[in-house]
Amino acid sequence: MKFLLAASVAVCCITPALADDAAITWTLKGATFDPSPLTIETKGDFTIKFINTNATAGELECKGLKIEKAVVAGGTIMVRVLNPKPGTYDCVDEPHEDVAKAQIIIK
Repeated sequence: MKFLLAASVAVCCITPALADDAAITWTLKGATFDPSPLTIETKGDFTIKFINTNATAGELECKGLKIEKAVVAGGTIMVRVLNPKPGTYDCVDEPHEDVAKAQIIIK
């Protein structure tokens, strides 16, 4: 019984690290998303590690994927995308959406 409890605790502790290791990095530099477009080949959920290198706060918004999350200046956020459908999705850095635009392409 003690072994099962220890194994359960170990699995719980390992799972978040695995999710972070599999994250796809996307960076905002000025008004440019890198890479652009962000192309993802997946058959399931995925995580985006979004890095804002700017000296001002931003907000990653991608309505088609139901993403809307603020990121502080020089900060990083993790965004989990559930049940993605193949397609092309327009994204912006909302406070600067007139110039900071990109796409996520899911294959």
